[in-house]
Amino acid sequence: MRLVKIEWVDSYGVTGEWLPTANAKDIKHVCISVGFIVVDGEHSIVLAPNLSPQNDKIDAEEMTCGNMAIPTKAILSIVELMEDPDRCLEM
Repeated sequence: MRLVKIEWVDSYGVTGEWLPTANAKDIKHVCISVGFIVVDGEHSIVLAPNLSPQNDKIDAEEMTCGNMAIPTKAILSIVELMEDPDRCLEM
């Protein structure tokens, strides 16, 4: 799995009250997420910030937690953070 930092554009401004339309603004809301790419699909990238690797000693399969799907159209950049993240699992 690849460990990456993704910059992406998200929606913003959900309010629970009525506001004048003059208060609306055209803002680009950029988010940064870091994690392991679980799915690199046509429509989205599924990013997992938490990874529990396969462990034969306790009969555990690889698992992730906190997964988030980011639409590919919202992604501004992807930066590889580690060439071989599996190397960390050997430490």
